[in-house]
Amino acid sequence: MNMELTYTPQGDYLLPNLTLSEAETTIGKYGMMRKTFLKTERKGMYAHLMLSEQLNRHLADIDRTAREQIDRTIKELLASHPA
Repeated sequence: MNMELTYTPQGDYLLPNLTLSEAETTIGKYGMMRKTFLKTERKGMYAHLMLSEQLNRHLADIDRTAREQIDRTIKELLASHPA
């Protein structure tokens, strides 16, 4: 694997031009809550996900799963106790 880096001068420094290969995804409330939990309570897992570029995908999965569970729970409650 050949990696060539290009640099941009910023004052007295040369900063590498780095980009993420992962596309930006919108993370909802539950994904953001998971991110906060990982940053404060599971720092190693957070660092691993971030460095392996899997953090956004993980957060999006958590958010989707939480929303599906909420939707399922609301449907069950409405079926058992109609308004």
